[in-house]
Amino acid sequence: MPRRVFLSVPRLLAAVMALLFFTVGARAVVEAPLRLVYAETSTAGQASKEYLLEPGPGGGWRIVLREGRVERVIVCDAALDTLREEYRDPASGDSLTMRREGDALRLTGTREGRAVDRSFPLEAPWYGSVLLLRAFVLSDAPEALFHVSKPEAEQVLLLRAIRQGAETVEAGGRPVEAVRVKYTVPGVRGLFWSSLYWYRASDGLLVRTEETRGGPGTPTVFAELLEAVPAPGVLGTAAPGPGLAGASPRPALP
Repeated sequence: MPRRVFLSVPRLLAAVMALLFFTVGARAVVEAPLRLVYAETSTAGQASKEYLLEPGPGGGWRIVLREGRVERVIVCDAALDTLREEYRDPASGDSLTMRREGDALRLTGTREGRAVDRSFPLEAPWYGSVLLLRAFVLSDAPEALFHVSKPEAEQVLLLRAIRQGAETVEAGGRPVEAVRVKYTVPGVRGLFWSSLYWYRASDGLLVRTEETRGGPGTPTVFAELLEAVPAPGVLGTAAPGPGLAGASPRPALP
């Protein structure tokens, strides 16, 4: 039985992004849309999630997660800085947008039948996905602070990423040399909550996570990337570009 590794993937997007770009200097170049499928396991049972990624204007990104009829969209620029996060739930009527405005994030829209217009101060970079911390994973920095957002809960959270060293994990049935990163919150509260992520050491691809999606005692959710396949036509692209599967320097699934 393969060794079970903690999977903290609040959004499991890091794997997605790394598959879609390769680095040329400091720029990320999008090649083609991808469909990524993740498997999740917890005491509540098993589930899967699918992400669609497509090139955006100016070399940026558009990342789409759909769970039933609920849709979440993260838009970022060519430098992988988050510009906007959108949340839509047709069943409840919730429709929310989080966007950067100077040194703050502004949340607007409708939630539970009421108008929402709130601002949140920024103390650190804003990443709509843990995927966007690829630069930290590939650097030598021991730790970093960053914000994540949850428009549906009207929350902006400050998290702390702590590098915990190299480790070999199993992903896709193969051993992978990975960098383990612990995510927690600053201060005393960090003693009571944390999650773990494993990023492939060669290119920063998120391969496994163990996530605690709540307070102490909350069941742990394990997640693993099952497949990443080109999505011709799904996101308006007729055919995938070359090199998705492949050779260095393009990241590939293990």
